Amino acid sequence: MSTSSQDAQLQLDALVKDGVQKRDVFADPATRIRALEGNHRLHHKWEVFDARKKRSVIANTAVARELASWCWSLAAPLQQGEQAPGGRMNAA
Repeated sequence: MSTSSQDAQLQLDALVKDGVQKRDVFADPATRIRALEGNHRLHHKWEVFDARKKRSVIANTAVARELASWCWSLAAPLQQGEQAPGGRMNAA
């Protein structure tokens, strides 16, 4: 007979085996989808810079700027007490 903690670990292991990152397991589905889309977009942007033979420091800086803007777009509504795209609100 297994305990509930063993069952939870088995479920976590199954999700990780299916390709879900451990950090994403506890995120709600809308947040997980938005994060995945953002990762793909930023990776594609870096690949385009690489294909254009841009120096890696230039590509990394451009991608980092876009990542910072994306993070800001997530945080700004929360700081103003508005509903975020994932459906959560700021508790403060």
